[in-house]
Amino acid sequence: MLVDSTCMVAAALPHHEHHAATLADLSRRRASGCVFLVAAHSVLEAYAVLTRLPSPYRLSAVDALTVIERNWRTTETVTLNGTECWRVVVQLAGAGVSGGRVYDGLIAACARKARADELLTWNIKHFAGPHGVRAVTPIG
Repeated sequence: MLVDSTCMVAAALPHHEHHAATLADLSRRRASGCVFLVAAHSVLEAYAVLTRLPSPYRLSAVDALTVIERNWRTTETVTLNGTECWRVVVQLAGAGVSGGRVYDGLIAACARKARADELLTWNIKHFAGPHGVRAVTPIG
């Protein structure tokens, strides 16, 4: 299962509206032997979100790094090589995907590359359509 940044952030922040549901889902999956993956882009996106939140929720760079490392550093991180990246751009352009949604295409491509059975996200709509990956929302 590939976990996207929406779940990484929700799991890290006790005040987040989806914190409890995300933690419960991740814990249940971990107990059942689920193997988690993250896309390299999601690691950077989670860091960016944690360091740009409004005060008083914003984490310092060091604190954001600590939270991400503590929770995800040992998880396999999936990346695309240059050829794979260009292939995704061509596919997205052919499907008419543009703007910020291309990053969802990148994450979905990482899930496909890793043969992840599911992509855990709070943005189900972002992964509908041409991405070819089964997106699911955490169940609390």
